[in-house]
Amino acid sequence: MEVQLLFAKASDDTAPAEHIMTQGGVDLYCTYTMTFRHFDRTVTDSDIALAARAMIRKLPPRPQMRNAAFPMKCRTTLVEVRCLIDYSTGHSPEQALEQALKIVTDFQQAYHLATKETISLVTRETLPLMLSVVTELKNGELRWGSIIARPQGNRGPAGRQSGTLETSTEQLTPEEEATLRSALAMLQTGVFGEFIDVQREGYAAYRSGNTILASILLGGAAELLVKETVGMLLWEGGVELGEAKRVLKVLRSSQYLSEAKARLKDALADAWTEAMENAYQGWRRDVSKLRNDSIHDGLRPTQDQMKKASTSYVRFHKALVTAFAAKHEEYPVTASLMGAYNIVTPASAAELRFKLDRWKFEIARHGQERAGDIRDSVLHLLIHDANNLSWFAVDEHRSLAAQLPDQEPPENIADMFADMAATGRKPPFRVLMQDEELPEGIDGSSLSWVPHFQAFPETSPLNFRGVGRRQA
Repeated sequence: MEVQLLFAKASDDTAPAEHIMTQGGVDLYCTYTMTFRHFDRTVTDSDIALAARAMIRKLPPRPQMRNAAFPMKCRTTLVEVRCLIDYSTGHSPEQALEQALKIVTDFQQAYHLATKETISLVTRETLPLMLSVVTELKNGELRWGSIIARPQGNRGPAGRQSGTLETSTEQLTPEEEATLRSALAMLQTGVFGEFIDVQREGYAAYRSGNTILASILLGGAAELLVKETVGMLLWEGGVELGEAKRVLKVLRSSQYLSEAKARLKDALADAWTEAMENAYQGWRRDVSKLRNDSIHDGLRPTQDQMKKASTSYVRFHKALVTAFAAKHEEYPVTASLMGAYNIVTPASAAELRFKLDRWKFEIARHGQERAGDIRDSVLHLLIHDANNLSWFAVDEHRSLAAQLPDQEPPENIADMFADMAATGRKPPFRVLMQDEELPEGIDGSSLSWVPHFQAFPETSPLNFRGVGRRQA
C-alpha cells in the first residue's frame, strides 16, 4: 500500500515539496510518500522462543528438542519513506528523518482510529541503531548510506526490541480505509490529537496489564475528549471572544465539569437523550472515579474494574459521536472531526488549522490594546463592485487592519472585478496592491486598528460560516 500525505505549505515552510494538485483554491503539496510492505515470518529470536529454549535445557536430555524450531508466526510491517532533500537550503537527512517519523506516527494514529487496534508509536528510541538510506541524485545515480537512528548506549530497558507475536493482520475494509483517510485529514487540523494520543496509550497500558496507568490514561482521554469538543463548539458556534476566553480558562481548571456539561447539553439539545445521559453518568462513575482513586489513593484497579471502566469509556465516546451525528447540520465541523460526519479534506484541513490558530491568537489578545505599525503595513483593496471600493492598511505581522480615506480607484478596476468574478467567487474581493505604496503622511497612531476578522468579515472570518456570527 502506498500513501501520500497532502498538505498546504505554510509561508515559512522551506522544506522541499512537490506540488500535486489545487483543491478548493488551495495548493496541496507532498513531501513524503510512504510504502507499506508486510512480511510473514517464523519467530526465531522472540522473548517467548528464548524463554522456551531455556526451559527445555532444564529438562532431561532430549537432543531432538534442544534444537527444535518454534514455528511461531509474526507479521512485520516495513515502512519505506521517500522524500525530497534540498541540500542547498540546509535541509538535511536528519531533518527529513524527524519529519518522516512524525508522518509515520500520524498514520499510526489514524490507523488506530480506523481499526481500534492498539499499536505502539514508532519513536527514535524504538528504531534500530542504524537506518539504511538510498539517495537518488538528479542525474539518476543511486547512492547507499545510513543514519544513526539513536545513541548507541540508548538501548531501552531490555537492551533490544522484543518480538511481537500476531497471527495475522487483516486487510482494511472499505469503511476502515475511509475512516483512516478522514482521520489523517483530521490530524492535520491539530484538533483532538492529544485525546487520540492519550486514548491509544491507555489501551496499550490496559493490554499490557498495567491497570494503574490504564485507568489514569483512559480517564484523562475522556476528559480531553470533553474539553476539546467544547472548545470546538465555542469556535464553530461563533461564541463571543471574551466569553470563549472565560470558558477556556475554566476548562483548564479542576472546575471544568459543570461548565463542560452545560455547554454540551445546550449544543446537543434534544440529542442529549436518556442514553446519552446514562453514558455520561457511566463515565463519571466508572472511569473518572477510578482514575481519581488511582492517582490520589494509590488504588491498583482489578481486571474487573478495568473491564467495567473500559466498557463505560467506549459507551460514552460512542454516545457522544452518535449525538453529534444527529447535530451534524448545526455543527458540521465538530461532528466531522469526531468521526460522526465527514467534510474534512486536505484543503479544508489546512484552512481549518489556519482559522483555529487565528481564533486562539485573537482569544489570547482579547481585551488588550491593539495598535498596528504603519511601517510594517501594506495596502489592501476591498472590492464590493467596480464602483464600491474600500482601502486598508494591513499589518500582517500583528493581524491588524485600519481603513484609510478613499483614494482614486485603479484604472483597470473593472477588469480586475470581472476577472475575479469569473473564478466563481462571490464579492467582496480582497486584493493586496503589491505595486502600490501607502499614501504619504499617514499617522498610524490616529488610525482605528481592528483585527482582520472584524475588518474583513466576509473574506477572513474566524470560522467556516463566519458571516453573521457573533464575532465581536
